[in-house]
Amino acid sequence: MSGGENNHPRVTRREVLGNLISRFRKEALDSPQTDARLLFAHALGIDRLELLATLEATVEPMQLARVEAVALRRLAHEPVSRIVGERWFYGRPYRISPATLDPRPETETIIEAAKAVFAERHIEPRRILDIGTGTGCLLLTLLAEFPSARGIGSDLSHDALAVATANAAALGLADRAEFRCGPDFTPAEGVFDLVVSNPPYIPSATIPTLDPDVRDYDPLLALDGGPDGLEMYRRLAAAYRPYVPNGWLILEVGHDQAGDVANLFRSDGQDLDIRTFKDLSGTPRCVAVSPRGGDNQLNKRQ
Repeated sequence: MSGGENNHPRVTRREVLGNLISRFRKEALDSPQTDARLLFAHALGIDRLELLATLEATVEPMQLARVEAVALRRLAHEPVSRIVGERWFYGRPYRISPATLDPRPETETIIEAAKAVFAERHIEPRRILDIGTGTGCLLLTLLAEFPSARGIGSDLSHDALAVATANAAALGLADRAEFRCGPDFTPAEGVFDLVVSNPPYIPSATIPTLDPDVRDYDPLLALDGGPDGLEMYRRLAAAYRPYVPNGWLILEVGHDQAGDVANLFRSDGQDLDIRTFKDLSGTPRCVAVSPRGGDNQLNKRQ
C-alpha cells in the first residue's frame, strides 16, 4: 500500500484489508468495511467469501499495486459500483458505464409499483416502454418479472444504449427488448400497457451541492431536471396519453416532488387514477398515473 508497506517482505491479506478499512474510515466514506472488502476482492479477481477465507495469504507486489489503484479511486469518492463496473438491481447484475446512471435501490420502487397495480387487475403488461433507459435496468427487470411482455428502451445516449443492449444479452432478454435513440416518446410507436421512467429530476442549482459520488460520476444528462427539477415531468404529462391510454405510467420522483408531479397530471382536468408509492425508507418515490375506466379496456387487450 502507501509508504514503506510496498517494501514489506511479507504482507498478508488481513493487513492490507485492515489498512484499506482504516483509510476509508479516515475519509469518512459511508461503508468503509464493505467497500474495502469489495474492492480488495475485485483487485485480486476473487469473490468476497474467498477473500475472507484466505486472509493469512500473502499479497504479491503486483496485487498490491492493483489494490492501491482501486483504493485511490474510492478515496476520490468514485462509487464502488463504477470501479467494479457493475451494480446489482432487483437481484440481477447490470453493467454500468460513465454514460449511464448508477442504478440505486430506491428506483426498485418502480418495479414494486408496477407489480402492485397489475396484480390488482389480475393481468400482466404485454408492451412496456422505458424512457431514459440508461443501463436498461428498469425495462429488463420488468421483462424478467413479466415473462409475456416485450419492450422498448429509449435514451438520448448511443453509449448508454450499447450498455443496455449488452445487459439484455447477458440476462437472456435480448429477444424481448429493443433499444432506440431519441427523446421522450419520440422513439416509440403504438400503444403501451406500461410506461416507466426515472427521469432527471434534480433542480439545476442543486447539482453542485450533491455528494461527489453522484455529482462527479453520474452523467449530467441523467441528473439535471431544469430550474425546478420538473421539466421532464411536464413534457411527459403533455405527451403521454396517446401512448398509454389504458395502462399505467409510473415515474420515479425526487424526495419532495410527489405532490407537484401528481398535480401536473391532474391539471389537464381528466379523470385519472393517481397513486404514490414509497421506497423502503418511507419516502414517496413513485407517482403512478392511469385513466379511470382503463381497466376494462386493458383487460380486453390481454
